Amino acid sequence: MSKWKPIETAPKDGREVIVGVDVATAWIVRSAAYSDGEHWQMVGAKSREDDRGWWSYENSVSQEKLDGIYEPTHWLCDTDPPGR
Repeated sequence: MSKWKPIETAPKDGREVIVGVDVATAWIVRSAAYSDGEHWQMVGAKSREDDRGWWSYENSVSQEKLDGIYEPTHWLCDTDPPGR
C-alpha cells in the first residue's frame, strides 16, 4: 500500500518522485524532481534561486516550476513502477 509523506522528507537528489498538492479542494498529482539550483545557467534560469525547487514536465520537452498554488505538500514513498 502506498503512503504519502510530507514534502519536507522527499529526496532532493534530482530523481523523479510522485508529488501531490491540494488546489481548491482538488488533489493534483504530478511526477516531479527537485532542483537544488546548481544548474541554473544550463537551464536558462535567471538565478540559482529561480532554479531551486520542484519541477515537472508540462509536456514532452518543457518543464514548469511547481511553486505558488502548485507547490507540492506531499510525496509518494512507493515510487517504483510495478515489476521492479
